[in-house]
Amino acid sequence: MTQLPMFGQPPTEPEPKPVGDQVVRLQVLVTVKAAPNPSDKYGETVCVAGLSTDPVRPGWVRLYPINFRELGADAAFRKYDVISVDAVPARQDSRRESWRPRMTTLQVENHLQEWHHRRPWLDPAISTDTTMCQLHRGATTDSPSLALIRPRLVTGLKIDRHPGWTPQQRAKIEQYVGQFDLFGNTDRSALEAPRYSGSYR
Repeated sequence: MTQLPMFGQPPTEPEPKPVGDQVVRLQVLVTVKAAPNPSDKYGETVCVAGLSTDPVRPGWVRLYPINFRELGADAAFRKYDVISVDAVPARQDSRRESWRPRMTTLQVENHLQEWHHRRPWLDPAISTDTTMCQLHRGATTDSPSLALIRPRLVTGLKIDRHPGWTPQQRAKIEQYVGQFDLFGNTDRSALEAPRYSGSYR
């Protein structure tokens, strides 16, 4: 097993997922929390990624699915929170970094408020030999699909009004909102589309 260097530099290659579906307690510094999207199976989902802070299991971690708006106040985490959660390997996702969290076990352990607390974890994780093209290929192969990349040159930033949900997405939202909340017996509010979409070149 790869030993974690000081402050969490990930190994070059993500370790293979454990054999079987045994539960593993993960400790993760959250660095990515995507916007929620409508889902047929889960109502709405958020994909979360971050760096493992466990020296026994170093590297990048992807947690999916997460219905963030249904988390309790004590489990609603932010970027740069350190969280712990029980998870099993995501068998329907071939990417090594992907895990299925058991959300009832999630705990927020800490928050890294200042950048001088974050950078000792992030700076060693910056990849010097990985490209976005390699990551795209890794999304469909048994290769790294997560990395922290510093762009060589940013030539443009584009921000547009979000076009809104598609009819298919609206149908998923309406179905989810109409379901009875078994836990709180409360009505669900419809997921609003983002106001803007952005990209950079």
